[in-house]
Amino acid sequence: MLRIEGNRPIDECMISWPRDGFQIYGDLVFSSIGFEKTTIEVLSKLGRSPIKIETSELGIGGMVVGTGKLLVFSESIKKADASRRKGLGILRQHGYTIRFMPPSVEYYRAIDRTRGPSEHIDLSFNLAATKEGNLLACAYSEYYKYFHEQVDKLVKEIDAKLHVIPEDEGMIAANLIGLPDGKVVLPEGCHSTQAFFERHLGSSNVFTIKVDALVSNWQEGGFRCMSNLVQ
Repeated sequence: MLRIEGNRPIDECMISWPRDGFQIYGDLVFSSIGFEKTTIEVLSKLGRSPIKIETSELGIGGMVVGTGKLLVFSESIKKADASRRKGLGILRQHGYTIRFMPPSVEYYRAIDRTRGPSEHIDLSFNLAATKEGNLLACAYSEYYKYFHEQVDKLVKEIDAKLHVIPEDEGMIAANLIGLPDGKVVLPEGCHSTQAFFERHLGSSNVFTIKVDALVSNWQEGGFRCMSNLVQ
């Protein structure tokens, strides 16, 4: 039987937002609950057969952003759930540094929006890195307005350069993908965010992609939400 999220079966949600089906950290594979079989099928078709899959909400990619061995999770992942605690422990054992930031659900409550709440973080905050490993962070302006103390504290701790995404570029600008070797992919039209990354990565390492109306409407998920990264 399929687990239902709202009025939609979970497999339909995962097809729409493949980022939330599974996450890979080196040799570790975390699969969302109910998505284990599809995770194995996808990875097998890509020529990667995991030895073991951990079933955990850590497989929901919208709950985490990061680069290299640094992972920043939505604070909601710290809820008292055995699979979450186990997953975080496994990541730490494998040398990952874990930090936490407020999730979007707290952000919505703070500004009293009526849109559906989300525990995800990747439409509010994101990370990338230069080829040399220097960290770059970006935070959507309204999120930064309410959580600037937490953002500034994290940025200082990890020694990152911060870009605050202007309101007219929207939350979609934070939904970018940082690639290995100092590259980044982001939606077209995010001019100040693109300029920030070009300044630190070089224009040849910054790629833009045209997104359709469905993707550009952040309520339906963004470019990062609708893709996944298998290394």
